[in-house]
Amino acid sequence: ALGGLSTATGDALDVLDAGGFDLILTETVGAGQVDVEIAHESETTLVLFAPGAGDAIQAMKRGLMEVADLWVVNKADDAAAEKVRGDLVGSLSLHEPPDDLEERVVLTSAKDGAGVDGLLGMLCARGAALESSGARDDLARGRIRRRLAAAACDLVAERLLGASADPLIDAVVT
Repeated sequence: ALGGLSTATGDALDVLDAGGFDLILTETVGAGQVDVEIAHESETTLVLFAPGAGDAIQAMKRGLMEVADLWVVNKADDAAAEKVRGDLVGSLSLHEPPDDLEERVVLTSAKDGAGVDGLLGMLCARGAALESSGARDDLARGRIRRRLAAAACDLVAERLLGASADPLIDAVVT
């Protein structure tokens, strides 16, 4: 669907949450600058980068970068990873950065596991902070509000574009 997520993603996340999972990771299709719906369906949004993938250019663009809570540069074992991290910090510094920006741009390595435990710790700490502050409930209410609005828009579009004639719609059109 538009936004980079399946329309069933939110419901699937709700089922997993209701099932008691402490941490639920959702991978998107490689969202572009406008594919940011994941930020509305998740409590923490992480954007992943890898050296050599044109990330310096991506980091200069707005949109996806602004919805992230954490930015992760994988392949920390690659010599270019630190440069990508520096480019990210520099780019993010231009757009109202959080006070703890340096800590939120994390280096990891799937190859040797470096930084993965630290990242997991950050995710868990963020979840605990959201829970204790009440922000988790606020995020849930926001998700429900967005879903209700989307459902209402779908119903209106269905009525406007439906195959059967509707006298009220026909009166407005003519």
